[in-house]
Amino acid sequence: MVNITLSNKNPCSPHSQVAIDIDAGLARFADNREISLKQLINDSDFIHPLINEPCIPIPHHLLHYEYENVEGLLYSGIYVYSRLIKAEKPLDCIFKINPSPLFQISPQVNDLHFSINRCKAAKETISIGQLEAITSHLLGFKFVFSEAIIINDQFTIKDLPSSVDGDALYISDEKLIALLKTPRDFSRYEIRYIHPEIGLGVYSREHIKKGEIISFYTGIKNHDLPRSPFSFIPKADCLMMRLDACQHGNITRFINHAPQRHTSSKSSFLEANIKSNSHYLNGIEVIVYTATKDILKGEQLLVDYGDAYFRDDEMFLFKTDGGVINPHRTFIGSNTSNKIRHLKIMAIHGVKKAQIYLLVRIVIIISLIAALQISATFIQ
Repeated sequence: MVNITLSNKNPCSPHSQVAIDIDAGLARFADNREISLKQLINDSDFIHPLINEPCIPIPHHLLHYEYENVEGLLYSGIYVYSRLIKAEKPLDCIFKINPSPLFQISPQVNDLHFSINRCKAAKETISIGQLEAITSHLLGFKFVFSEAIIINDQFTIKDLPSSVDGDALYISDEKLIALLKTPRDFSRYEIRYIHPEIGLGVYSREHIKKGEIISFYTGIKNHDLPRSPFSFIPKADCLMMRLDACQHGNITRFINHAPQRHTSSKSSFLEANIKSNSHYLNGIEVIVYTATKDILKGEQLLVDYGDAYFRDDEMFLFKTDGGVINPHRTFIGSNTSNKIRHLKIMAIHGVKKAQIYLLVRIVIIISLIAALQISATFIQ
């Protein structure tokens, strides 16, 4: 059951608000008076933009909506609920929402700074294509670096929240929309390889002030995405869609976990210096990463993933001395075989430092073998 609450924009009307029961096709006023939804739509006394949205009658139940830009993306909630309140059989409606070929998914981003050592600042850059190839190779599925939030789903009324604030569909934030449309400057950050069990992490290349916005958390919004450690469960998204960065995402996808500081006592573990905040643009939930403290050059960016994330997954912690601790509170070893495998993948995709590391390693191994053979000859 989906209920939509609307405030009357007619100041002269005695009815200030109505609750629409989509399933029953009824509109209920505060005095418990009920009228049919069709009556409400035709009632000149009740005014609301959702009711007045232009809708072209469609002879079938599939309603397909494509968006070309950010404004079109944020119109998705209005599109869905304006069609539902005017549909003859709303329970039979199937909505298909996806970006059009004109929607820009891949960003125009300069090369990213990259280091194969978590303790050393980046001395080289890689392209977005290289990062995509490395990440895809490491994970075993295609990854696309994207600064876009993408709705790509097919769903019915059963997938929607039971209660919707129709007024919120028309509340937005021009500054946030402008920020969403503006490419981020990722030259302020660098990606470093941390450990085979953790993968990559994000570090600052310059001082970041407390309160600064790092970026939007980008990805795919969908109802039926497989469980992913990169998902945000919706709080009050008007379409009840999760946001997942597993296969589409920007640099925020690589920011690792650290717990928030709960006491004033000094900890031997690194603590979160980034916070995720939910914002709503026309009812669509977006996530913004913001610095909660001053972040110095060379520090790792860390955010608290929350308890729900670790329900089935292990928690790793970073020590202030640079070490990594596993869930059993023991130091993680180097895991040389997996590290070499990962460095080979990076080398294949053109990371020069990885290529040099592997070449030097081969030379050292050959030299050691030769030295052992010479030593054995002398002994004989």
